Amino acid sequence: MGLTPQDRRQLAALVLLGMLAMALLAAHWAAVGRPLLFLVWNMFLAAVPVGAACLARWVARRRFTSPLRGWLMLGLTATMWLGFFPNAPYIITDFMHLRNSKPNWLWLDVMVIGSAAAMGLFAGLLSLRWVHQALLTRGARPLVGWAFVLVATLAAGFGVFLGRFQRWNTWDILTRPGDVLAGAWSSLGEVRVLAFALLFALGLAVGYAVLTLLVGTPQAEEPDAPATISGA
Repeated sequence: MGLTPQDRRQLAALVLLGMLAMALLAAHWAAVGRPLLFLVWNMFLAAVPVGAACLARWVARRRFTSPLRGWLMLGLTATMWLGFFPNAPYIITDFMHLRNSKPNWLWLDVMVIGSAAAMGLFAGLLSLRWVHQALLTRGARPLVGWAFVLVATLAAGFGVFLGRFQRWNTWDILTRPGDVLAGAWSSLGEVRVLAFALLFALGLAVGYAVLTLLVGTPQAEEPDAPATISGA
């Protein structure tokens, strides 16, 4: 899908973080005999937004018959991405499982969960950067792109709360939309929910700012060249 050398380096860094987490998870299983297999599933879910963001960039570069159709297609892919986006930083909340750790192995539990959380956080920030870039490629103004980043981090903070404390899953949005909306609406009036969402969003925003300082501000990509048919 037209990955640049910088994209490949970022994906390589993500893969290395995932491999480190899996190696530590295997060592933990061998040493403690208590597998933290939920981390494997959570890391898989954390990687899904990266794939969705890659698709959004591809859609943004395509030439459509009308600008409206292009924006509709990008809106659909960005919405799909946003539904999975909270799964990436969600792994940070898995530190709550340390309360079940054996005292002698607490340090290893911290390393295992910490490496998985680092992978999830990086996956989330990378996917956010790519969707931000997709919007710019489609023609959004820079201010609109940054406003989207703000809204996405706030949505992620609220989504992580719903996942961790109300135990909703991403697919519940499709299978039980009414229940999810009711649970979300009832939570909006609680101060602790808003505080959690705002603080989590602040952490993501700071992380995104750090990533931007390290690799630069997202830039619009050139549209894909129209396909040509060569004659015999």
